[in-house]
Amino acid sequence: MHPATPSAKIEPPTDSKRSKKRTKLIELSSLQMNRQGAASVNLALIGADAGMSRNAVYYYFKDRHALTAACYEESLRYLAEAIESALAVDGSALDRLASFISQVLSERGQFVAVMADLDLTRPEDAKRFEKQNEIIVGKLQSIIEAGIREKQFRRVSPALAARVLMSMLEWKRLWCAFMGHDARALIAGAGDLGRWLENGILVDQTFKLRDVPSVHELWESSVDVMDPAAVNRQRRNHLLGAASSLFNVRGIHATTIDDIAKTLGCTKGFVYHYVEDKDELIRMCYDRAFDSYQRFWEAGQRYGAGTAESMLIQMHLNAQAQLSKFPPLAIQASLADLPREYRQRSTAIWKRTTDNVRLAIEAGVAHSETDKLVDISAGAFFWLGKRCPDDYKQSSTPGDVVDLFAHGLCL
Repeated sequence: MHPATPSAKIEPPTDSKRSKKRTKLIELSSLQMNRQGAASVNLALIGADAGMSRNAVYYYFKDRHALTAACYEESLRYLAEAIESALAVDGSALDRLASFISQVLSERGQFVAVMADLDLTRPEDAKRFEKQNEIIVGKLQSIIEAGIREKQFRRVSPALAARVLMSMLEWKRLWCAFMGHDARALIAGAGDLGRWLENGILVDQTFKLRDVPSVHELWESSVDVMDPAAVNRQRRNHLLGAASSLFNVRGIHATTIDDIAKTLGCTKGFVYHYVEDKDELIRMCYDRAFDSYQRFWEAGQRYGAGTAESMLIQMHLNAQAQLSKFPPLAIQASLADLPREYRQRSTAIWKRTTDNVRLAIEAGVAHSETDKLVDISAGAFFWLGKRCPDDYKQSSTPGDVVDLFAHGLCL
């Protein structure tokens, strides 16, 4: 069906109808953003899904930027109300965390946009959204601090624990959107996260991960500076690493070839010497990323003494990699927009990891139902490759992330 022409006359809606239709547009757009990223939002298509013409949509939002900004504003409003409601719970710190989780992973939660792709909004809006999100994370941190004081929680870093939990909540919503799961999966995820907070994934609460290989040992090999081909490969890898780092921070659609060249301190001609266009660069970054994930998997099997240790080594290596100068490209908010090959490789990683966890459960090493945490485990480390505060850019962070995932919060 063709959209209405600009000359078509649309009667303005009443205030009550306007509010309902505006809410409907935000909900549909937020769902679309979680499935395929903010760049996929199209006013005409969203309007059609809402039973409105494109011209009618312009009564509510003047362009895509205004609509996506409204989605982020609604998301932050919802999260702010959820954290305030949780803080008001008359109970323990764990009760307050459970309240926050259950509100985020709810039927309403599937229509709340994940705070990704902020660089596709106007710079002043992006800064404002980031500041508001930090306030929510800070209040989540205060609940964890209270739990430590009350001796209900282990002595972990409250700030790190708050960011890990927030990221896992976001990843659960992204994964459900990617897999086409409905609200029941989100609601079940709230229970899964609650059990993780209480018990972690390991039965042995004294377990410590030791002898983890360095990610650089898996990546790097000596380069013969007299070998032009070897030097060329190293330059290519640096290009892909720098591009991946920017893609992770700003999002793929918000990053330009100019941005990448500026980061490397080179000309665009240098970039185009290695890639034909941005699409090829993205494919090469994904190839590099999934090759890295495969190496991490193999290292987990090689160095791990058991199924649980293998899984935690993988997580440690992923955390190391995201904190490195040239990280692999993280799987983006637009999971559903991945080319088929990479969707298949992504689900293959999920399946292998799930199989590994089930072996750990059968061996009595991991708690029952730990396999239900696999689809959000990536949230424990992918946040490190985004706007990670300098406080976490240290060698101890990967171990802290793994320890939290292994043992949860509660004593």
